[in-house]
Amino acid sequence: MLGAIFLTRFCFGQPIQGTNHEKDMLDEWIEKLGQCESCNNNPSIHYNDGKVGSHSYGEFQWKVATADIWVPKVGLLDNWDKLEYSDKANWLLDKEFAYQLTRKTLEISRYNSSLWVNCTKKLGLPPAYTGEWLSQG
Repeated sequence: MLGAIFLTRFCFGQPIQGTNHEKDMLDEWIEKLGQCESCNNNPSIHYNDGKVGSHSYGEFQWKVATADIWVPKVGLLDNWDKLEYSDKANWLLDKEFAYQLTRKTLEISRYNSSLWVNCTKKLGLPPAYTGEWLSQG
């Protein structure tokens, strides 16, 4: 059983933990995304997200079906396709794994932020990459 909680959308300024690289503008956008999706609260599960019978997991509210596309695409976990649903959900609840999945997905294209359509509407697109992370423009 996954020991997580359902979150409402009320946030209380919880800081995100640091990453293994120097913080850049994409990190700042990803922090805001985590704040919007889950109040930077991990672990969290949004049960029956979208009223379609599937759940969203972790700080960035990944669905297993969406992760089934993106984890292999970004090369994060070689055996992802062989894992059971519950193991995949546990990986999505892992803060560093979820962060890396989110970052690598956005590094492919800032327009992949459409995976988080409601929060992207609020935040705007993430910064564009042109050799370094620049502000929107």
